[in-house]
Amino acid sequence: MYRIAQTTFEPESDAGQALLAEAWKAKTRPECLCKNPAPQMYVAYVGGAYILKRMPDTGPSHAVSCESYTAPTFLSGMGQLERAVRIGKDKTSKTLAVNFSLSVTGPRAAPTPGDGAEARDIISKPTKMSFTALLEYLWLEAGLVQWHPGFHNKRWWGLVRQRLLEASEGMQVKGTDLADRLFIPQAWSAEQKDAIFAQNRKRLMDIAVPSTGPQKLGLLVAEYKSHEETPRGAKFTFKHAPGLAFFGNLDFLKRFEKRATRYLDLAAMIQGAKVLTIATFGMRNAGYPELKDMGAMLVSANWIPFETAEEAELLDLLTTNSRSFIKSLRFDLPKQTVTPLAVLTDVHQDEPHALYMQRHGKEEAIAAAASTSGYPYSIFNPLDPQARRLPRRLAHKGDTL
Repeated sequence: MYRIAQTTFEPESDAGQALLAEAWKAKTRPECLCKNPAPQMYVAYVGGAYILKRMPDTGPSHAVSCESYTAPTFLSGMGQLERAVRIGKDKTSKTLAVNFSLSVTGPRAAPTPGDGAEARDIISKPTKMSFTALLEYLWLEAGLVQWHPGFHNKRWWGLVRQRLLEASEGMQVKGTDLADRLFIPQAWSAEQKDAIFAQNRKRLMDIAVPSTGPQKLGLLVAEYKSHEETPRGAKFTFKHAPGLAFFGNLDFLKRFEKRATRYLDLAAMIQGAKVLTIATFGMRNAGYPELKDMGAMLVSANWIPFETAEEAELLDLLTTNSRSFIKSLRFDLPKQTVTPLAVLTDVHQDEPHALYMQRHGKEEAIAAAASTSGYPYSIFNPLDPQARRLPRRLAHKGDTL
């Protein structure tokens, strides 16, 4: 429930939409009644409707059971990206620093593998927010890292797409509105296939129309379906966009196969898993889109991000046991860095509960990080039957888990 002045309302109702329209014009800040004092929200207009969005950096101020809640940066993984996200003077817009370009000004040198941290993008020398980190950040801002038993069988591509578009509003990348560069295929419908195909084609051309100057690039977010090699590269296809083939040249294909193999193998081994991609693309004069650089992310059948088979197993255990949680993300941290796997939101009334995954050779580092974080925690060991138990729901700090 939310409040404007002394009036409480539901955003989706006709009365709520009327109130939000007035608040949007007047730049009034609605309040979320999940907690006292009530955290402020702001109004955005997306896709013909008014929506409420949490004010930047206020996620931990909401109640842990609120859909606007986000875990503290130490637990969510966002701490490392704080310098890459700059809040605007209006307190609602954001400028994101990324390590890739949204334009091409001539022949492009072939990227080489990055050094140091594990490379997860089909791109080289990451210096700011990478492709994959941007995709994870959109997932976080869209609320798709959150899970509650009531979400079961209610998440599908249409909802995911809507949430991502809503999250992108107010974000700027490389001096342009991110929403203006995004191409996220509409949910496919056999009954409307011709109309959807035409709309997707128009959207591609609007984003990355060919020109004689610097080529403007679009940003594709879609579920990988397949690729087929051709004499000059490969033809890539994505779910919900049949008939829209994206070309990747031989250099791109080589980088894709080097970086994406483990994602494709894991997705094939884990039931319901999907490979989500984020890629820059330009339109060739012949009228077809060409992929430039790409990042990838694995998600479960419930669209929750994961990186390993062990993580997928624990996510399945959490969802089948009807637990409420927020998936923590690694963003661009090196693989060996200790971070929580998830933050449980159904253990304590007023604070998050960090859940770490035991890793061979990292026992001391995990115990140290968990104990010094200042938050209640558990360490899950998939190889120890005694340590596979999840903490009880709605316990209080100090209870035995």
